[in-house]
Amino acid sequence: MHHSGFNFHKEERLTSQLIIEQLFAQNGKGIFKFPFRVSILFTELPGIYPAQVLISVSSRRFKRAHDRNRIKRQIREIYRHCKNDLYTTLQSNNKQAAILITYVGKTLLPYHQLDIPLREVLTKLVTPHAK
Repeated sequence: MHHSGFNFHKEERLTSQLIIEQLFAQNGKGIFKFPFRVSILFTELPGIYPAQVLISVSSRRFKRAHDRNRIKRQIREIYRHCKNDLYTTLQSNNKQAAILITYVGKTLLPYHQLDIPLREVLTKLVTPHAK
């Protein structure tokens, strides 16, 4: 297996402008679980990873960059710890996915209040009956 442990490599970040536009165009589609809205697009991705992720925090809701960066850091950390299950499911179904995680909360939340909902959403995303 080429993705070892709990690393988060540069190739796992979604950078394709075309795919990002498609994800944002899916208004309303995806799964909402406060404080997250998560959209997924099953598509062919460059690289060896079965999923690429983009984390979005609104600068309208959080004016200060250090607040947005803190939230993104927390989300990245949670994703890093639960991505192996996601990868296993995607690989067993022979799929690749682009994932957009949008933070829709209006306040800064502690790590443990972000952890459980994000794990639930990511699990629900890749279960076969979800799509």
